[in-house]
Amino acid sequence: MMTRREVLAALTAAAATACSGGGDGRAPSSSDPAGFVFDPQKPGLDKGQKAPPLPPDLNLWAWDAGGFVGDPIWYGEHDWDGVRMRLMGHLVWLGRDRCRLAARRSGLPEARAELVQTVRDLGTCAPQRRGTVTSELHSALKDVVQRDLMLLDGLAGKPVPTGVDAAGVFGIVLAGGSPSGLLERLAHPPKDLDLDNFKNFDDRHRLRVQQWIAWGAMADPLGLVPTWGHFDRNAWTLWHRSLVERAGALRSAKSPEARLHALAQDAVATPVIPTLRELGALPTGDSLIDTAGEPGPQAIGELWTMGAKDTDYQRWLGVQSEQLKAQVAGDPDGVVATIRSAVAAVDRHTHGSRFYNIKQLRNAGVRALASRGHFTQARLLLADHRPLHNQDWACPNRAGILQAIEGRVALTAGTDDAQALLHAASQASRAFTEDVNQASQNPAHGLRPPGFGHRGKSPPR
Repeated sequence: MMTRREVLAALTAAAATACSGGGDGRAPSSSDPAGFVFDPQKPGLDKGQKAPPLPPDLNLWAWDAGGFVGDPIWYGEHDWDGVRMRLMGHLVWLGRDRCRLAARRSGLPEARAELVQTVRDLGTCAPQRRGTVTSELHSALKDVVQRDLMLLDGLAGKPVPTGVDAAGVFGIVLAGGSPSGLLERLAHPPKDLDLDNFKNFDDRHRLRVQQWIAWGAMADPLGLVPTWGHFDRNAWTLWHRSLVERAGALRSAKSPEARLHALAQDAVATPVIPTLRELGALPTGDSLIDTAGEPGPQAIGELWTMGAKDTDYQRWLGVQSEQLKAQVAGDPDGVVATIRSAVAAVDRHTHGSRFYNIKQLRNAGVRALASRGHFTQARLLLADHRPLHNQDWACPNRAGILQAIEGRVALTAGTDDAQALLHAASQASRAFTEDVNQASQNPAHGLRPPGFGHRGKSPPR
């Protein structure tokens, strides 16, 4: 957090000049994009390390694909199974949210039907190769959904198998026992929730699997614990608190309807503070992870321009942070205005990596607003990500991700359009999965980026 003296100094500097090069309204930067020269032999460039530098510009970023691209490298993965890892997470996440909504609106049979559909959706994401991290994640998520189904059956009167997870806690209560020992063991977050505990790209995928396994152990398909940000140690603690409270409510519930009501309770979100670090971090490719609590590691890489080492930009972000902190509790419309103004200042630059600065600013605003119940304003900033453009098309299922986040906001807010949004996100995710499956069988399926060869359709000119 900036001291008062630093804030005053930054405000003075910002008033004197809007950027390091003059008063043209751009966000200031001490790093000239023209100074980046790609040299494969230069130490520190991308060698598979934890934080490779992201250059200010890549030719491919100027290509606005506008649709599905038929090459997994475009999506930052070695093969289509790597892309499937992301999709199976989206489909299970959405299945859980549809189950929660159905449980509240209709009851157990409808909630169970959503989980049965989720099993089918997972089947479409089956990896082509066995013995990989992708196949490990697929098996783990299938186990989670099957356990979810057994929990719903247990609420209807069938026995729930014992286990060392949230469903096990509820199973003990339904059987008339005390889950205190299991609750105590679950109180301690696993080390896999250290989100930056990876060495390189492949190690990051292994960590992703372990984080989904941790999520499966603590989370269940009924209680909603809004996590506006990463699923990390703090989120685990919030989930555990909800688990204890709902296990207590379940003890006195006798009928299936009463049991369902006991478990289908919302927790109160932890307010997100728009700190300098929050505004200046590199966003993940999948915004469900760093915006709505889907399991996943921190972003890999760092921006060469307007990144963590750009002193002028970081000083300017500090001013934005102080203004947002003053607004976020009581002036949500002011938060929207401040974020939009900051985005406009960044967007006055022309280098391609500003996309990530803008994405992070908007996501930070969504997190801060949604965590305080300002759902209307959160959705306004979320909508600013559309229409999809440039690097959006390099994120697997970007359209479905944005719809899934909007559906989670609507679900948390209790608005009538939650079902339609979650349905649209699910359909988009299934359609993207079908594209992946077609492309893995037919290399000509999908668009081909400039410089990626001549298979498939020619990119638009």
